[in-house]
Amino acid sequence: MRRHDPDRWLALSYVSEDERKRLIALCALQIELRQIPAAVSEPPLGEIRLQWWREALDEVTGDGPVRAHPVVACLRDAAAVDREARAAFERAIDARGRLLYNEPFATIDDLCQWADVAEGFMATVSSDASAPAERATLIAAESAFVLAGEAHAFAPDFGEAVAAYCAQAHQAIKAPMASAPADVVARHLHFCLIPLRVAPNAEKAGAFTPVRKRLRLFMAMATGRL
Repeated sequence: MRRHDPDRWLALSYVSEDERKRLIALCALQIELRQIPAAVSEPPLGEIRLQWWREALDEVTGDGPVRAHPVVACLRDAAAVDREARAAFERAIDARGRLLYNEPFATIDDLCQWADVAEGFMATVSSDASAPAERATLIAAESAFVLAGEAHAFAPDFGEAVAAYCAQAHQAIKAPMASAPADVVARHLHFCLIPLRVAPNAEKAGAFTPVRKRLRLFMAMATGRL
C-alpha cells in the first residue's frame, strides 16, 4: 500500500492501530483489483484473476482455510470483510471487468457512476455512515480521490470534467467532516489531498512533496477542515 497508494498510506497514520490494520487490508485488496487490467495481455486472463479474488473472498468470509496470499491473510487476520463489504467488493470486481475490454466511457456521468461502484464504495465500507445523503457524499469524495490521481490513465479525454467533479466533491465533503468525530475524520482524512492530486496540479514538478502532504494532513486533522 505504501508503494501503490502512498497518499492514503500517509493519511492512515492518524487512524487507531486496530482500525488501521483493517483499513490497510481493505485498501490492499483494492490495489490488487486495480492492477489487474494493466497486468494482463488479454481480457480472459483478467477475468480469471478477478474470479480468483471472488473465490478468495468466499474463503475470507468462511470458516475454512484461506489460500496462501499476503493480502488474503491480512483480510482474514483483521476480520476486515463483513457482509456489506463482501457485497460491495463483488460489485467492484464486476465493475473492474469493464477496463479489461477498454470499453470507453461515454460521458463524465458514466465515468463517475462507474467510479462510485468500483472505488467510491470504500468510503462506506470504512465508515459508520447510515444516512443516504451522507453516504452519497462520502462515496462521491472517495471516487473523486481516486479519479483525481488515476483517471488520466483510463479516461484521458475527461481531464477538465474530472477536475471539476473532484472540486465539487471535495467542497461537498467539508461540512460533514467539520462536524464529525475525530475518529471519523481520521478514516477519511485522505480527502483533504484531493485538490493536490488533480492532474494539472500534480504535474507541477515538486509542488506537492511528501512533506507538504504530511503538513496538509496534519492541519486537516488538527482543524477538522478537509
